[in-house]
Amino acid sequence: MYYDLDRKGHKVRVKTVACFWPLLAELATQDQASRLVEHLSRPQEFWRPHLVPTLSADHSKYHPQGNYWQGGVWAPTTYMVIKGLENYGYYDLAQKVAENHISNMAQVYAETGTIWENYAPERARPGNIAKPDFVGWSGLGPIALLVETILGLHLDAPQNVLRWRVSHLEEHGIEHLRFGDREVNLLAHRRANLQEPVAIEVETTKGFYLEVEAGARQNRIAVTTGQHTYRLGG
Repeated sequence: MYYDLDRKGHKVRVKTVACFWPLLAELATQDQASRLVEHLSRPQEFWRPHLVPTLSADHSKYHPQGNYWQGGVWAPTTYMVIKGLENYGYYDLAQKVAENHISNMAQVYAETGTIWENYAPERARPGNIAKPDFVGWSGLGPIALLVETILGLHLDAPQNVLRWRVSHLEEHGIEHLRFGDREVNLLAHRRANLQEPVAIEVETTKGFYLEVEAGARQNRIAVTTGQHTYRLGG
């Protein structure tokens, strides 16, 4: 586990969400990353009903309603954990965390009609100290995580490359995606299993390179302006 240091350089042996920053910074070895994943996956620590609490649940000051930084679920730290997992190839786990976070946010939104500064870790509700109408960083969940982690889209406008990790079986995609100076529509059709090839529809106002990971295969396509259908993977 990684720990903070006090002013004298001594380890503060408190397990917080900050212990996962080395994953985002890519400072951990692969073995160290796997140990951090073990901590993340333990229900007695960070694997709570709403992922990821800022304080480990086995700490005496952990608060089931969040109490701000005593267990509250915050968008910036959850985003940090997810992106750190992706850095080390834990894509499926990152997707589970993202889906959990957005699902809890959606349930709270349905009940309260707004987005909150932070959330409770033990059930779908706002943190007991949290501001409403707080789309700021809380927008990371329904916007960035939905696009990047759940849909699996990664945009590299300077290199003119759009990377898509197609990991869902149901029909899914995105419309009116702004990518550099172009607008792109993407649709992956339903398939029976991840080993089956997937049909992808692409519509763009300007050409770009599309890199698709589907099943065990990776494909790179020079997409031109207009509408196209590709059958990939398998």
